[in-house]
Amino acid sequence: MENFLNTLNEKILIIDYTGKILFLNKSLLIQLGYKPNEIINKNILSLTFTKDINAFLLKDTPLKNLYIISKNSFPIEFNINTSRGLYKNTDSIFIKLENYTDNITCDNHKNFIFNNKDNIKKFERIDKSLTLKNNYEIDIAKSNVQLNSIDNLLKQNLDCTNEFTFFNELSDAILESLNCDEFHAWIYFNESLIPYCSSSYDELTKNFQSIQLTHYQYETLIKPFTGWGLYDIDSLASNKLHKYYRKTIKQICVQPIFYNNKFLGLIYIGYKDKFTPVVNRNDFISTLCNHFGMSMHNYLLSNNLKIELHKRLKTEKELSFLLRTATDLTATIASNGDFLKINEGWIKLLGYTKEELLSMNLLTLTHSNDKYKLHDLFSGNLDSISTITDLCIRLITKNNCIKWLNWNCSYINSDNVIMFTGKDITDKKELEIEKKLMEESLHVENIKNEFFANISHEFKTPLNIILASLQVINHNIFNKNIKFSKDFNLKKYTNSIKQNSYRLLRLANNLIDITKIDSGYYEIQPKNCNIVSIIEDITISVAQYMKDKGIDLIFDTSFEEIIISCDPDKIERIMLNLLSNAVKYTKSPGIINVFIDKTEDTVIISVKDTGIGIPKENISIIFERFIQVDDTLTRKCEGSGIGLSLVQSLVQMHGGKIAVYSTKDIGSEFTFTLPLQTINNSDIIYNINEDSHSKLDKCNIEFSDIYSLY
Repeated sequence: MENFLNTLNEKILIIDYTGKILFLNKSLLIQLGYKPNEIINKNILSLTFTKDINAFLLKDTPLKNLYIISKNSFPIEFNINTSRGLYKNTDSIFIKLENYTDNITCDNHKNFIFNNKDNIKKFERIDKSLTLKNNYEIDIAKSNVQLNSIDNLLKQNLDCTNEFTFFNELSDAILESLNCDEFHAWIYFNESLIPYCSSSYDELTKNFQSIQLTHYQYETLIKPFTGWGLYDIDSLASNKLHKYYRKTIKQICVQPIFYNNKFLGLIYIGYKDKFTPVVNRNDFISTLCNHFGMSMHNYLLSNNLKIELHKRLKTEKELSFLLRTATDLTATIASNGDFLKINEGWIKLLGYTKEELLSMNLLTLTHSNDKYKLHDLFSGNLDSISTITDLCIRLITKNNCIKWLNWNCSYINSDNVIMFTGKDITDKKELEIEKKLMEESLHVENIKNEFFANISHEFKTPLNIILASLQVINHNIFNKNIKFSKDFNLKKYTNSIKQNSYRLLRLANNLIDITKIDSGYYEIQPKNCNIVSIIEDITISVAQYMKDKGIDLIFDTSFEEIIISCDPDKIERIMLNLLSNAVKYTKSPGIINVFIDKTEDTVIISVKDTGIGIPKENISIIFERFIQVDDTLTRKCEGSGIGLSLVQSLVQMHGGKIAVYSTKDIGSEFTFTLPLQTINNSDIIYNINEDSHSKLDKCNIEFSDIYSLY
């Protein structure tokens, strides 16, 4: 420092608080005429007659001028500017002297170098004559140019926050302006101090990592750098930034960056060798930090706005896409009902073009019976309405079709518009109508079934009475308790009554069974039985009747015993129905064959006749209920058209199938199959107990449609 002060033209004097002279620079020594050893360590009190010097040394009063006696005993008056600090670890007074008689006024610039205890280690003072104003103004102008250049580079590159290489120009400009050897900038973001730009990019800087700092930790970090000045790097070993200092750097200047008292980051300036202060360096760095702060604040603000704008544009784009592609209808409608905005759903649903719809009013599209629902919306009472949900309205399409829509709407008071969102529920409404019709149809069907069940029972009651009475009459005739005339055949008439009673009873039974099957109440009682024995017994029971009709009934089987799970009563019902059907349409002489066979998993039973056959076009409807193929046959063979439908239902309840093969004028063959399966852990029923009268009655009932039974 002494060497530096000796290079100055200005006069510098350093004394301690006792007045002891510690240092005079070369310029002052020359003016006073002393050599250093002649004046150093002398007391200033012995060289002056200034009245207030003692009070000044005791820090009681300031001192504006000072008389110093030169070597030739001539007193020289100086105007002085003073400051206090440490010189060689001694509390000292730093005095800049100006010749009182000169018209030269001076300004000063001081720079402190601190030790690790925040004490002033060195004090450097620069006195500058204002007569050199023009030179300094040139320097200031140059600094302003440099600052503007840095500011422009900062604005251009501020949006690049990750790569140091983007800021080489900025760093180079700062290095040139401050005559420093290294420059780094850090930004504080999300409680982290992040490397922002660097004057060099090497192994040290490329490994820079963010420093995690809370709000309170950053205050501790920047506390050592609260004043302007240079710091010995060795005195900052405990600081978090120490590992980022290059080993070749000897002195550093660290300055925090604030904006509106908000910490935004810091700048770091490093010097390899002894630093020669620049007059306006502190002002330049202060201005630079202010520019950094404003630019970074503006960038963060601008970046946040960009992010929010990007999010908003993205949201608007997504919303616009959703509105265009949504299957639901969306619209903005004026308070009078005019369309302002619509999505594509309106065009697809109603068939109008976008231009046509935007020129229309919602009320003109609304079904006349639903317009009253929109009265509150378009009657001027919108202030009392905020949101309406589940508003079901019908709209009329361009081709005069009706579309059902479920609406939700909200009134936006600030824009005086109504936002509509609607969903097409036409299919749902049509399904509801179909469901209602189906329920009504099912209700009617249930009533019909109940009617059939009731009327069937009403049939059976008087028929049973008639049949019982006939049995009594026949019994008395047999016992000759009733006499009859040769001219009047009572037996003939009683048989006619009996046959027709059986016929009505068969009809009633079929109606009851069909009704139960339709209602789901008809059940079979399966047992493990020999199906061959059941079919054979039924065939034998009607063989005599067939013979009396001139028809040969032939039974044949490939197996003597086939055990399956079946309901014997229902199998008997099936066979009697098929046999009676064969008898009806087979002329004498004729043949009816009953044959049993089996495959690996089914039993096959067929009834084949040589009757009149069935036309090919009618085979597909033969099993439909209440259908008879040839009405002309009813004159010879009566029937209700229920029998074969009932047979099909009984076969299907056993898990089987039935089919017919027929050729007109040659004959027909009805074949049904039953699954070859048994009930586990159930005994086989070989003998089915049924008296002969009961079996005869069943035969008479099933054959009652055939005239001249006896």
